[in-house]
Amino acid sequence: TGAALTDCVQLASVDRSGSLQSFKSNSPFGVDQTYTAMNLGRVSVGVESAHALVEAIASSPQCGLIEGGRTTPLVLNQDCAAIRKLLRKLPQDAAGGASHSRQPLVLTGFQTKDAGYLLGINLSPWSLEAAATLEAPEPCTLANLAEGDHSAAVQFAPGNHVLPLQLAPYGLTILKTTSPQAVAIGVRTEAQPGVMESLAAEVESLNRRDLNAALPFSGCSNLSFETVEASGLPAGWSLATRPDLGRVASITTDAVDGQHALEISAGADPVRVVSAGFAPPATGQLKMTFSLRPQRVAPGGSLRISYLTEEGHRELFTTLPASALKEGDPWRPFVFFEELPLGQATPVSIAFEAQNLSVLVDKIELESLAFPLTNLLPTESRRQRLKLVKVMQSARLALEDGRVTDCQQVLDGYWARFLMQHTPEAEQPVAAKQDKSEPEEEKAPSMTSRWKSYLPGFLRF
Repeated sequence: TGAALTDCVQLASVDRSGSLQSFKSNSPFGVDQTYTAMNLGRVSVGVESAHALVEAIASSPQCGLIEGGRTTPLVLNQDCAAIRKLLRKLPQDAAGGASHSRQPLVLTGFQTKDAGYLLGINLSPWSLEAAATLEAPEPCTLANLAEGDHSAAVQFAPGNHVLPLQLAPYGLTILKTTSPQAVAIGVRTEAQPGVMESLAAEVESLNRRDLNAALPFSGCSNLSFETVEASGLPAGWSLATRPDLGRVASITTDAVDGQHALEISAGADPVRVVSAGFAPPATGQLKMTFSLRPQRVAPGGSLRISYLTEEGHRELFTTLPASALKEGDPWRPFVFFEELPLGQATPVSIAFEAQNLSVLVDKIELESLAFPLTNLLPTESRRQRLKLVKVMQSARLALEDGRVTDCQQVLDGYWARFLMQHTPEAEQPVAAKQDKSEPEEEKAPSMTSRWKSYLPGFLRF
């Protein structure tokens, strides 16, 4: 099969649902590539997530809140409700001042005409101990608004003071001073026990993913048409057009796989045959390889290959024109690859529709994981692989730099989660036995060698 696919034809797809926004529009690989569209990042659980809420607050220093409305009712869990209740204690007319960041802590100052505020945010799923240095040019008192009425005001003389901070996972704190001139001039964070080890394990697992992996998909049955019903149609396949418009039947005179092939013969009116519906793969990808042999090709002849989703209301398809199907050609493999619509999983069907054409179809093979497409041009395939490698390596570099928030964001991003969930780990080479002879002195690695060590094997040169 691998040798046969070298001359395989890659088919471009068309989304018939023109009224819907293309689900590829946000693809990290660009709108011209067939890769899943949505880069959900860390907001995957929406407004229910304290994680998403504190990240939104940290990225918007003015901290405006959307309370919801008739079309977007606000539904909050207990953690989110507590965060929003605390945030409302920050006056809406407070002007944003200096911001200090030491991952995973973000500390932002706000001032009104008679008070100063420090908003501290922990962007990690771990408890955090930190400290801020407060510069007070005049005597003032400080209260922790997160502690409510139980907070005792602390008196500060003019000068610099260290303020200890303790924040819960994805937690907030607000400190209020009676002097608008009292500002934070620096922050530091304490090491979070076990955090680096946990992130390192995730990063190592991510970087072991096999980017050459392809996962066969067995959700659709009878793909080589070997099981035939009494009607002459392959089991699991049905005629979707009137029987008098053409011929759809299993034949045994010519097959590329097994004993049977599917014959579709149509005149001016299209003839369509459809598979039984099946649950789509969890990856959202569906790659179909199939073999065709044209028997009769009339002017204007064509063969449409489709994925039908949402009970047939949405069709992702490609069309082979008569110019691509020459009468008398031998069996040839084709590939149709498409990202299925995001959202609730609905049954998918495969459809072949012929017009002014008689063609044989056989040896359908499905894969639920195919990136990048191996039958693309080598340059394009390499470019796409490099995009995935960038995701993998950015997590490692962030961890090595101690940027735990950046590292966690990469790990929680769409492609990192996709790789971790659906892609198997690459087989690790067996370590060669050590030669007990006297070792030679090794030369120091060059800059090029050090860069190569960061790349997976298939990208090294």
